[in-house]
Amino acid sequence: MSINKISKKEYWKRKWLSKYRLVVMDDSTFEEKTSFKLSRMNIFVFGSLFAFILITLTTVFIIYSPLRQYILGYTAVENKRETLGLLFKVDSLQQEIENNEKYLASIKKVLVGNIKPQHDKDTVSFNISNPQNDPKAYRVTPNAQDSILRAEVAEEEKK
Repeated sequence: MSINKISKKEYWKRKWLSKYRLVVMDDSTFEEKTSFKLSRMNIFVFGSLFAFILITLTTVFIIYSPLRQYILGYTAVENKRETLGLLFKVDSLQQEIENNEKYLASIKKVLVGNIKPQHDKDTVSFNISNPQNDPKAYRVTPNAQDSILRAEVAEEEKK
């Protein structure tokens, strides 16, 4: 059994490494132009290398040329920035439209007369006739420190 496996390995090794001659001849004179000694392994290696180089060059050509715009999902940075800017503008305009609609609805209520008085906990009733709410009751007289500071500021402004 192991002899069979070794012979199979030897068979494939010999098949891949055996040398062949490729001759290029002139068809009319049968003159030999060039001759190459090749094996299947050489052809496989050179073919793989050629394919790799061809794929690499094609990829580099597409990436660094305007052709990249035609690839899906590969957009220019400027386009992405412009798109984001436009999205932000659209969002702010939508918010502005909503605010304007609320404003117009409230004006419509005022014009029609459908406004009900609101008594929120945040609203404060202010009665000026109440002596506590009289603004004249809050007269503040300047003290000595305030007068000194005002004099210093006035002197600096004169300079």
